[in-house]
Amino acid sequence: MPSHRVHALVGELVCGFSSEEVDNLVDRGPSHDLSRVSCRKLLSLASVIYEKYGDKGLCYLALHHYLDKLVSVMRGRIVKLMYGQRFDLLVREVAMGLWDEVSTLSVLTSHEHLLYLPEDQLTAQAYFYRRTLQGGYTKQTARRKADLLEELARKCREDLASIGGPSWWSDFEFRSFLERIRKGITSARAGVGGFGSLKKIMCILLAEDKQYWIRQLGQQLYDKVIASLNCSGDSPKGI
Repeated sequence: MPSHRVHALVGELVCGFSSEEVDNLVDRGPSHDLSRVSCRKLLSLASVIYEKYGDKGLCYLALHHYLDKLVSVMRGRIVKLMYGQRFDLLVREVAMGLWDEVSTLSVLTSHEHLLYLPEDQLTAQAYFYRRTLQGGYTKQTARRKADLLEELARKCREDLASIGGPSWWSDFEFRSFLERIRKGITSARAGVGGFGSLKKIMCILLAEDKQYWIRQLGQQLYDKVIASLNCSGDSPKGI
């Protein structure tokens, strides 16, 4: 996972805000990063963070999860591309892997309609998701992602009903809070989403956590990735 220094640097860049306390809330304890796979945990964390830090705190919470996911996606895509030395495709490949993630963030934003569907329509919607995935996935991977999406959406519906009551979808105050969380997620995603900004953030990750990446990739492969991204100057400390 990225160092908290990386989280702070990118947080200031994307959200105009950073907080060691928020990073610790997400990372510390046995429930490390649980809010990425549990709507109950995400809403619980979001309520604490929003009360103290407002909308910028919600943006930073979502961004923390995107950066954590970004590290694992980068590792996988670098290994995938190294055999053909096609590092010119790295940013595009990483973007695809990052935005096709199945998580509480995607369920509450990109696939929030799943939260309001009748129970018997969930499977059909998951199938539709499978069929409309971006290119580059095998049928088996697409099917697995669709199944994960369906299961996570089902659990999120249960969590929302448990937290907000049986009529959570018509409770104005609860829906307003959900909307604030969605806006925080959308702000974080927009800050990471463009190819230019994503490349810059990837360079910051590689530079600030340099020793981690050298251990993961080896010096030679690390140098090739840095060169392919033309990272010089994209980190506050340089590379």
